[in-house]
Amino acid sequence: MVFRKGVVQRILKAVKSGELNFLEPTVNYDFGVEYPKLKELGLGRDEALSILNDLCEVGILVGEVVYTLAVCPYCRSYRLFLQLRCPTCGSTRLSKGAVIEHLLCGHVDVEDNFRMGEDLVCQKCRKPLKAIGVDYRKPGVLFKCLDCQAPFPHPKAMYTCSDGHMFDESELAVFQVRAYRPNPAGRVLLEKATIDLEPVLGVLANRGWHVEIPSVIRGKAGVDHEFSFAVWKDKSDRDSKPPDVVGELVISEGRANSTVVLALWAKSIDVEAKDKIVMAVPGLDEKAEMLAKSYDMHVIEAENGSELQAKAESMLRNMLQGVDTLMSGAKTQEKPLIKPVGHDET
Repeated sequence: MVFRKGVVQRILKAVKSGELNFLEPTVNYDFGVEYPKLKELGLGRDEALSILNDLCEVGILVGEVVYTLAVCPYCRSYRLFLQLRCPTCGSTRLSKGAVIEHLLCGHVDVEDNFRMGEDLVCQKCRKPLKAIGVDYRKPGVLFKCLDCQAPFPHPKAMYTCSDGHMFDESELAVFQVRAYRPNPAGRVLLEKATIDLEPVLGVLANRGWHVEIPSVIRGKAGVDHEFSFAVWKDKSDRDSKPPDVVGELVISEGRANSTVVLALWAKSIDVEAKDKIVMAVPGLDEKAEMLAKSYDMHVIEAENGSELQAKAESMLRNMLQGVDTLMSGAKTQEKPLIKPVGHDET
């Protein structure tokens, strides 16, 4: 789960503030299942469902089933066309009517076959039916095949979806539509997941550096990469030079594995970033730490936002002191801005 994705952060902050205390779905034939409050945040149907499932998996939200929809078992389309068939011969030519049972002779047929003008007459014994409950009763409705003439109470249901898949009722799949609420048990993780990086990176912003949170940068390969933050020494460098620092804030229930380190390394190479920082709450596992060190990444581990801010400020102040030293010695700025270390030194 990528908590730092911009739209996910908007959802998390709205949940934390109480603005999203209940996410109720709507069901519409044209648009399917939608969450109006998430649509206001710019989320499409598929993205909203994916994020809601992720937030349930990590325990920040809890879902409850409010609707059950019939969907195509092949493509999950909810746009279905129902076709009724004769269970005997498969014909689609059917009629439907109220059933009448003549109590005297036991003849059963649809009401239309008993009707003669304004009267009801049994077609078997030719006796008139005058009083319901005395001469006859209506036990329900009956279908009749216009081809083989077979009567039956339940036709065979066949479905065709909007993509042309055909299937019968036994193959029909169901989709559970859920409403979502904040999970009280996930409050601690929610607090971690909504760590504000602005005060964490305030040391650089106060120095006049250009800080983007989050940041999307196009790499040499023409691919746009999203980082939790990116930093340039001057705003004018934003679109003309590689970032001086890129970083990821990784939040997980346990220690994060090497996947996050590999992802940051690959993205930073493509955008030619000079320095790379991993901020991990609560931290990285041993293999991830070793890998980060081998890639000259800087790792800040913390249990919460205040600890993260304190450690980040210490490391970034050291970085700025290094920059000042380089500038006073008239040395090139193409070197890393931070002396490579495996961890912050606080």
